[in-house]
Amino acid sequence: MKAVDNLLQITSEVFLLSDILSNSRKIQYIEARSIIYVLLRDHLHLTFQKIANIFDKNHATVLHAYNQYPYLEKHNPSLKNKFEVIQKLWIGYTQKSSKSIPEKYQKQLKSLREQNNFLKLSHNILLKKIKLMVWANEDAQDCKYSIEDVSKIMNYKTWSDKKKIDTLLHIDCAMYCNLGLDSTMADRKEVKQKSRIIYRTIKTLDERAGNLFLQSMD
Repeated sequence: MKAVDNLLQITSEVFLLSDILSNSRKIQYIEARSIIYVLLRDHLHLTFQKIANIFDKNHATVLHAYNQYPYLEKHNPSLKNKFEVIQKLWIGYTQKSSKSIPEKYQKQLKSLREQNNFLKLSHNILLKKIKLMVWANEDAQDCKYSIEDVSKIMNYKTWSDKKKIDTLLHIDCAMYCNLGLDSTMADRKEVKQKSRIIYRTIKTLDERAGNLFLQSMD
């Protein structure tokens, strides 16, 4: 589908990713995939399974990432800007030609392309900020913690609440990423139960965020 291919290409350019279909767990890939999931679901109304097929993932992983996106955007304000750039550039590409777009939108698209160039120029600065997040550390692509470490993480007195939440979400994402296409219902149920433990823990640090995650499971 051309619209899907265009979205993949635009997102790759905004995030400066060489392979948007990679299964990498680096934060920039997680954020990029989440934006694509949301746009394909909300604008093209694709099922979660069809979206999952594009990335060779399962339905549960895509559904989880889709529900988690609002918190990712809240936690990383720059992500909202990227989402808007990608969304509007993509909508522009889905038109038959740029001439069919009203002049007022032509100006917006020009401005967005300039913003896109600025994002590319700011890439190195953004990477430095991203590296401050535990789950984006390039020296540890795989999650160093597991569900058994939740209590230990909560007792780290030198860690900020933000760092604890980031680490807990990294554990959560890792569990869903480890669910293969051949995972059973029992496997998914077990991961969901562990997610509930993580979200309840997050609720003790950020009640609003914790409630958002718990509600997304219903």
